[in-house]
Amino acid sequence: MMNTSIVVGDFSKSVPVNGFSPVVNYDAAKKASKHYLDIAQNLNSLGDAYQEQGMYAHAEQAFLQSREIYENALGKDHPYVANCLNNLAVIYKAQGLYEQAEPLYQQSLAIYEKALGENAPDVANCLNNLANLYQAQAKFEQAEPIYQRVLAVLQESLGINHPVIANILNNMANLYQAQAKYGQAEPMYQRGLAIYEKALGAEHPDVALGLNNLAMLYYAQGKYGLAEPLFQRSLEIRINALGQEHPDVALSLSNLAELYRKQGKYEQAEPLYQQGLAIREAILGKDHPDVASSLNNLATLYEVQGRYGEAESLYLRSLVIREKALGQNHPDVADVLSNLAVVYHAQGKYDEAEPLCQRSLTIRQNALGEEHPSVALSLSNLAELYRRQGKYAQAEPLFKEGLRIREKVLGKDHPDVANSLNNLALLYYVQGKHDQAKEYFIRNLAICEKVLGADHPTTKQAKSNYELFLAARQNQ
Repeated sequence: MMNTSIVVGDFSKSVPVNGFSPVVNYDAAKKASKHYLDIAQNLNSLGDAYQEQGMYAHAEQAFLQSREIYENALGKDHPYVANCLNNLAVIYKAQGLYEQAEPLYQQSLAIYEKALGENAPDVANCLNNLANLYQAQAKFEQAEPIYQRVLAVLQESLGINHPVIANILNNMANLYQAQAKYGQAEPMYQRGLAIYEKALGAEHPDVALGLNNLAMLYYAQGKYGLAEPLFQRSLEIRINALGQEHPDVALSLSNLAELYRKQGKYEQAEPLYQQGLAIREAILGKDHPDVASSLNNLATLYEVQGRYGEAESLYLRSLVIREKALGQNHPDVADVLSNLAVVYHAQGKYDEAEPLCQRSLTIRQNALGEEHPSVALSLSNLAELYRRQGKYAQAEPLFKEGLRIREKVLGKDHPDVANSLNNLALLYYVQGKHDQAKEYFIRNLAICEKVLGADHPTTKQAKSNYELFLAARQNQ
């Protein structure tokens, strides 16, 4: 049985640091027309409003017009211009236009540092957004020191319990979670959530964000009982605060659907996936990376139900969007390649599946490092492909390496560890290594019963595999 990679959209949504006003150059402002400066400010506010509603084309035009007025009135090196550049970069990043966003962040940062000094709040804001951008591109080594600098600057200026500090803690935790550094991520999420609740109240959208991200951390570790109530509370807050047709509501729907899929609750999952996809297509457009995530997740649901034709078409559409928006070597591209390979594998199309598995593995090793759960997934899927073709000598070391990584990173009682044990048990069985196979079948079943419960489809499959193994032994 092959495991499937899932990406739950922007499950770790990064938060820009808001609430700071640029320092005004009053001498320059006096020389400019106050009327035009007021227009520029109104355009900037209008752009913010459009951005909040996901109306990025309108936001872009407002920010561009505001920038032009400020440049003509105050000069290209004024902090107001930097603010417009930063805002433009934010909306480009939200649309997956990373190459357009990066130089704007860098221009904005240079202006702020020159005009305000390296420890100014606006410098921290711009640095945070640049780190968000690097994280979205899986450039983790570039993002981490920037986040650390931002946290130090803002704790000094705002104190340790300001909501903006919670934003940075949340973003750093996202970064660690993306690298499977769960022990470093959890206390940061928890501290950020506590700050949000105390400073903003229990029903604020930022509290929903904190709940969502903590839930995703538990989900990643197979702690589904801890994750579900956090997802549900996050969804409820977002619907009440933001309305039904908002990208953050789509995110919560997708994440809750994915949790249900993992628990085998397929009928509960499908309408949530479909609702989230519809919201994202309507608000973000059909070529946005978040739409690709919704397509990927809905395809995975169809795949586990044996609806391969429906799954394949959605995976292919998701792949096209991600390669165009993120580049061909992004981990999210590897996720879709891995999932598409699973669909071909399930239909016995091994020649089509193998190059996809190999490409997915290479991308993940280069982008995430050798000891990441996603690398273990690629190793496991490639090994399973070899096992199905009778290439046992090629399969075994890949299965073992995948198991080693999962036990080290996820812990020995994680469902993904059980999956690796199951695959090795099947490999040993078909080679007649029955003592080794029995050991792994038993360990697999024990983990499934402990973590997933006796009624979960994966547990039932593990039990069935073990019973079939015992029956076959008795008949020999």
